[in-house]
Amino acid sequence: MNVPKSPLTLDVFFPERTLIAPLTTMDVTHRIFKGEFRLDTVTGNSLAIAGKMPLICSRNVATSEILDFFRLSGLEPAKNLYIYKDQEEAVEYAKQFIAKGWKVIYTYPPPLPLRSGHGLVVPLPLYFYLNDKASIDDLVDEEDLPPHVFVGPYDLETVKGIFRENAVYIKACCNEASGAGADVLYCPDDDARARFPEWLSARSNGLSGVRVELAMDIETSWCINVVVCEKGIIYLGAAIQLFDKPARQEGSRIDPYRAPSEETVRIALGIAERGRSLGFRGIAGFDVGEDRSGKPFVFDLNFRFVSSTGQVLLHEWAVGRTKARVSESWSHFIVCPLSPALDRIREFAEKGLFVPTRLFEGTPLSDGRSLITGFIVADSVGEIAIIGKKIENALGAMLAKE
Repeated sequence: MNVPKSPLTLDVFFPERTLIAPLTTMDVTHRIFKGEFRLDTVTGNSLAIAGKMPLICSRNVATSEILDFFRLSGLEPAKNLYIYKDQEEAVEYAKQFIAKGWKVIYTYPPPLPLRSGHGLVVPLPLYFYLNDKASIDDLVDEEDLPPHVFVGPYDLETVKGIFRENAVYIKACCNEASGAGADVLYCPDDDARARFPEWLSARSNGLSGVRVELAMDIETSWCINVVVCEKGIIYLGAAIQLFDKPARQEGSRIDPYRAPSEETVRIALGIAERGRSLGFRGIAGFDVGEDRSGKPFVFDLNFRFVSSTGQVLLHEWAVGRTKARVSESWSHFIVCPLSPALDRIREFAEKGLFVPTRLFEGTPLSDGRSLITGFIVADSVGEIAIIGKKIENALGAMLAKE
C-alpha cells in the first residue's frame, strides 16, 4: 500500500480564492441542531482538512490546546484561521473576503447578511432544491430508487394507506436544512403510523410534501463521498453507515475489505454530474443502500459536507502510518474542560490509534460539556472496539452520560 505522506486536504479540490465559512443560524438548522452551541461546533469540521484554504471558525473549536492536540496527532490545522468570538465578527470576516472577490463554501445556509448569493459558491435556491427530499426524483433514475409515493401537503390523509401491509419510511420534504434522520419517521406497523400526524406537526414549516418509501431489506448502507468540480467529479471514497436504530445513524466505518459495488459508485457519480450540470460545486455525500442481492437503492442526497467526509479524506493517511486497515468514528461529550480530557487520551493520539476531526471547548450554551469527535484506527473491527473501550476507561467519569 502506498502510504500518503500527508493527509488529503480540501485546498486540493477548490479554486484559489475560495473560503470555508461554515457559519449558520438556528432559524435554518432548528430541525437538526439541538442547542445553539452546535452553531459553533459545526465550524470545526474542516479544521484538520482545510489545508491552505482560509477558515472562519469559532474560538471554541480552535483554542491553543485544541490546535496543539491536532498537531501531536500528526495533523496540521488550517493554515489561515480567522477565529471569531461572536457571529457579528464571523460575518464581518466573510464580508471582507467577498468584497475582495473571494467565493464562500458552506455546509448549512449562512447568516442572513450573507444569503444574497453574492459571493456564495452555491446559490441558496440551488442548495435548497438539491437538498430537498422532494427533488430526489429529478436527480436519480427511477430504477435506482426504492418503491415510493410522494404525497402533497394537502393530501396527507392518504399516507396511512400507502404500502399499508409493509414497513415504510416517511420523509418530510422541505426547503430547510435537514439531516441526521431528523425528518425521517420509521413506521414498521400501524401503531407507528398513528404517530405520523403528531410527528409531522413539528415539521410543518416549509413543508412541500412527504415521501413514503417502502423499507427495503438492506445489507449495507453507504455514504458515497464526492467532490463536484468545474471540470468533473472526483470520487473520494465511501463509508459504511452504522445505525443504532432505523434512520438513526450513530457512526461510520471504512474497511477496504468491504467496498461499494462499481454500480453503486457509478450511480453516485451520475447523481453528482446532474448536480454539476445545475451549477453545484463542492463536497457531497449520497446515501446508497445495497440489498442482499447487491442491488443499489438511493435513499438520500446531501449536497454538502457530511459527517463522514473528514474520515474519508483522512483514512488512507491514518491507516497507512499505523499499518492498520479499518477506521471507525468515535464521538463523546465530556463533562469538563477539554484540556484534562485530552491529556488522558494523548497516548492514543500520539500512537495514531485515535485521529481527532473536531474538538469543542464547552461553553454555558452547552452546559459546560465539551465534545471530542474523531475516529479510531485498527486492523479489525474487534480491535477498534477494544481501543474504544480503553479510551472510555481513560476518560472515566469525564464522559457525559448518554
